[in-house]
Amino acid sequence: MSAPWRYVIVFRVQLEEQMDKEQAASEWIRVCNITEIPDDMGFKLQIENDHAVAAFRVGQEYFVVEDKCTHGAASLSEGFIEGFEIECPFHGGKFDLRSGKPTAFPCTLSIQTHETRIEEGTLYTLIYRDKIQPETKDR
Repeated sequence: MSAPWRYVIVFRVQLEEQMDKEQAASEWIRVCNITEIPDDMGFKLQIENDHAVAAFRVGQEYFVVEDKCTHGAASLSEGFIEGFEIECPFHGGKFDLRSGKPTAFPCTLSIQTHETRIEEGTLYTLIYRDKIQPETKDR
């Protein structure tokens, strides 16, 4: 019978390797100065692979989500904020900025949300490089 401590060592090494991969695949990026975010719309930041994120402010809370509507090719940064929802400017579908979940038809697929932090008046967001999807014609 194998000693139980061997399993602990193997598991710990595997866990550390996984954590290293996750850290390498993610990074905090500067989005904008918080004063650049309009009161009733979003701020768009173009990042790699023709991918963009949109930053929004609701009261004193800040949210960063993927910019493309999952229903059509609309830029959500050009949408309208209603409470914690962003309304797509093309078809009127809505998403919850906190969770990314669709809240109004015709949207049925969630948008990706990103963790945020503010340092000295600048908004940063955590981007996971392996989750960035390149633009396609149907997205």
